[in-house]
Amino acid sequence: MFFKKQNKEKLSVFRYFIFVEVPAEQVYQEVLLWDRSEWWPKNSVLKIIRLGDGQPEQGMQFKMYLILPFLFLNHLELNSLVPQQELNFIFVKGSLKGSQVIRIEARSNGIKVEYELSYQIQGLLNKIFWAMFWGPIFAKGIQGIFNSLKKHIVGKSQQTLNQS
Repeated sequence: MFFKKQNKEKLSVFRYFIFVEVPAEQVYQEVLLWDRSEWWPKNSVLKIIRLGDGQPEQGMQFKMYLILPFLFLNHLELNSLVPQQELNFIFVKGSLKGSQVIRIEARSNGIKVEYELSYQIQGLLNKIFWAMFWGPIFAKGIQGIFNSLKKHIVGKSQQTLNQS
């Protein structure tokens, strides 16, 4: 997990990833459930709400917010979806400008699930709140979500193996 600051014209980047040793299709199916999953941490301060029904598809809208004072709210749109590999969202309204991507990549030692946020904070007050509150809390929220995803996927895989 890290934040990387770049010059004013470029976007800042935040990344976090996990490795799991299960088939990629199991991981992808769980990631597709993203905001409607049973594995999403109940106490997560980061909330994502799908504004529509059905499976995620290009153009679908989402709201993302942190449960905090000084509300951090952003609207996202699923910009592209590459089956079994990637979900790419763009920010269409709110404090952030940029995108967030969830990638699933097969590696020799398992499946890498990576979250990448490429962003610019819009407005001076939002920049102050991001530096003081939102940024660190957002990072912990993503870490908690991905660790919960990993625990769920590994547990589900173990159940399947035990039933065999």
